[in-house]
Amino acid sequence: MLDAPEAPPVAVDAAALPALLPEALRPPHTPRRLGHATEAAVLLVIVGVSAGLELIGLQAEAYGNTYYAAAVKSMLASWHNFIFVSSDLGGFVSVDKPPLGLWVQVLSARILGFNGVALLLPQALAGIASVGVLYLVVRRVFGGAAGLIAAAALAGMRISVVTARNNTMDTTLVLTLLTGAWLASLAAESGRLKLLLLCAVLVGLAFNIKMLQAYVVVPGFALAYFAFAPLSWGRKLVHLTAAALVLVVVSLSWSVGVDLTPASARPYVGSSGSNSAIALALTYNGLGRVTQAIAPWLAMHHISLPLDLDNMPGMAPGIGDPGLWRLFNPALAGQSSWLLAPAIVGAICAVAAVWLARRKRVDAVRRIIEPAEVADAGSGPPVVALRQRAVAVRRRGVALAVWGGWLLACGAYFSFARFYHTYYLTMLGPAVAALFGIGVIVLWRAYVRGDVLGWALPLLLWGSGVLQVYFTSVSSQWQARLEPWVLATTIGASLILLARPAARPRMLGAVFSIALVGLLIAPTVWSITSVQNGAGAAWLPTAGPGGAAGFGPGGFRGNGGPGFGGGPPGGTFAGGGSVAMTFAGQNWDPLDPRLVNYLESNQGATTYLAATPTSSYASVLTLLSDQPVMALGGYQGWDRIVDPTQLANLGRQGTIRFFLLPGGSGGCRFGGNTLDATADLTAWVQASCTAVPDSAWQGQSSAGLQLYDCAAGIA
Repeated sequence: MLDAPEAPPVAVDAAALPALLPEALRPPHTPRRLGHATEAAVLLVIVGVSAGLELIGLQAEAYGNTYYAAAVKSMLASWHNFIFVSSDLGGFVSVDKPPLGLWVQVLSARILGFNGVALLLPQALAGIASVGVLYLVVRRVFGGAAGLIAAAALAGMRISVVTARNNTMDTTLVLTLLTGAWLASLAAESGRLKLLLLCAVLVGLAFNIKMLQAYVVVPGFALAYFAFAPLSWGRKLVHLTAAALVLVVVSLSWSVGVDLTPASARPYVGSSGSNSAIALALTYNGLGRVTQAIAPWLAMHHISLPLDLDNMPGMAPGIGDPGLWRLFNPALAGQSSWLLAPAIVGAICAVAAVWLARRKRVDAVRRIIEPAEVADAGSGPPVVALRQRAVAVRRRGVALAVWGGWLLACGAYFSFARFYHTYYLTMLGPAVAALFGIGVIVLWRAYVRGDVLGWALPLLLWGSGVLQVYFTSVSSQWQARLEPWVLATTIGASLILLARPAARPRMLGAVFSIALVGLLIAPTVWSITSVQNGAGAAWLPTAGPGGAAGFGPGGFRGNGGPGFGGGPPGGTFAGGGSVAMTFAGQNWDPLDPRLVNYLESNQGATTYLAATPTSSYASVLTLLSDQPVMALGGYQGWDRIVDPTQLANLGRQGTIRFFLLPGGSGGCRFGGNTLDATADLTAWVQASCTAVPDSAWQGQSSAGLQLYDCAAGIA
């Protein structure tokens, strides 16, 4: 069957063109825009709230994670330690992360002196800056109201606030990737290769903050460029290939440099399992956190790169079972999922709106304006308006691809990954906040115009309020306090909007604003509570109401740290076994000063003050002294760095004499997986060395720790 002949072009008067355009291409009927002064004032309040949450009482968080704090102190000691991110002053083993985030902390400590505030300040400032950058990125496409809503959502997101008050590097990573999202958007809108390459450089730098965690944004960035850049498909592929090469080169520059350095001239690469920085990126900080089943199919095995996917726990406490609804479990949802559901629904509605507008624009160009007529019309107002509208539609499509890709990739990982720490959920923050701001504004504008899509707005507000009350159920006390406010504002506003009274737009706008405030009440209040409880001082920060130790709100913190008189060293995980975790913060009790005094008085000419199985004890001793302390098994005793014979040789060479060991038996067990790589070292010390009487180095006897003197055993 032959296609029907196309209808002949219809001559159109340029002056009458606007009346013929589809409604989606006409300027939308929206409420009065925010004035510049009003918008600036609201932004100032939001940034001020963010600054208060990040900076007030920052000194009370002490050193935060002592593992990274000790590494910064070590990196300040020499260029060798700085370049290779040594976790100890002696350059024995490196930390389990790449250098860039820690280098920023070293610079801060160099300027302000080595103290807790100097270590935490870079992350706090990055958290504040992230709020401002997100506002700018969202505003340039969807307007000031959407930008302000997104900024407010990020400013009050609990886990983002707590992580920004800790010396883990995720907040610095988020700021870097947010800037990359800005560049990716500009590149996709214009098709400019330079912007795309600059974005690749930024993501590569982000890789050198937290390794493969940075790549979670890459699919969204690539999709935006491939789908919307105004170039031919071939040029798009060439540009993306060039960007991929730049990304790989920048990402692996430090790792390749480390691996090319002789092992004897640098620290052991901590947590790699194979003394390889590239293997560390691909396994412990990459694929190992997703699955172990992928190992047999890794192509890297064919080039003899050692990849050890067993060198990490098989599970993580507190994240629940993998599944589609994991992020909506109240215990986990309270961290960053307060606005996740409205962000998802709003994003779907925004995509639908852009798709409809784009389709109608194509129809208008094909059926109303023929190319010859556009040329005849020149650059008059109707043609200019059409082109501007087309650009606006493309920009919105780009933004939704960038943020939607970010959210989809993060959501998939956090829903199904076998291992991650709770504070990693900070990565969800920008995408959730951006899509929440975009989605509710798109629905609000549709509601004001009377579009069918607009009726989703009151339903969305009602459902989001009920869901937030469900999230607060983990704390009955706070649920009782917050539930009336959340329900009154969201459900009340929803009912008014559903009734659609014959009221002025300003009145409806006020109702809508009250509903938004209602959705921000619970996460902001809980953020304030987390700040008051000093949750940022945790070894692994977790936001939540009320202070607690162990795996409850507040993360790994409390008075039960290793050797601090709070029970067995670090507590016990599921599966049994003693775990040496360090708990830091303003309330932690330091190791008995007599231990440090005894070690320094008897150290003699030995290089290291003492050796311990893990970095947990070593980091505390490093912070309490200016002497190198050796972590025999790296971060958590998982690295096989030396064997008993080599350890004995280190003793004969005058490198080490004293060993501080935890009491009890067994290694580090996570979900039944024993990862102790120092068991034979501990056995050698116990068999070859002399136990130092407790009375010589601590005020009271403790079954949790035992000090050994190996001066005689290794002579």
